[in-house]
Amino acid sequence: ATTRRAEDPETLETYRVPGVGATGWVFFNGGKAPVSVERFGNRFDLGAGQTGYLQLSDAGAVEVKETF
Repeated sequence: ATTRRAEDPETLETYRVPGVGATGWVFFNGGKAPVSVERFGNRFDLGAGQTGYLQLSDAGAVEVKETF
């Protein structure tokens, strides 16, 4: 499911990936300028064409946080 918020930059694409025991979020900067995104107290600074991934357990603990 897409999860873009009104305050997010126009070039930011976001997706929620439900799982068993955890939920993931994918953030993709499709623009040419850097963007910042913050979700659940976690911040990503994404350069042009970069992707960020955040995975939280059902209890709210960060299991994965990476940029690639």
